[in-house]
Amino acid sequence: MLNIGIAIGIALVLLTHSYLLLTISQKNAELEQKVHKLARRLEPKRPAPRPRPAGKSAGQERERTSRGRKP
Repeated sequence: MLNIGIAIGIALVLLTHSYLLLTISQKNAELEQKVHKLARRLEPKRPAPRPRPAGKSAGQERERTSRGRKP
C-alpha cells in the first residue's frame, strides 16, 4: 500500500514538473517574440537609397579639364 502511494506521489511530481517546464518554455517564446519586435523598432532607420543623377551611368563620369571644369 505504501509503495503504491509513493509511486502515485512520484508520478504527480513528474507530471507537474513537465507541465511547468512546458508552460515556462511557451511563455519564454512569447517574450522572445515581443523583445524581438521591440528591438526592431529601436534599430536606426536606414536612409533611402539616393537616385543616380540623370545622364550618368555607374562609374562613368566625364573627364575634367585641368581647371576642374567639364569640357
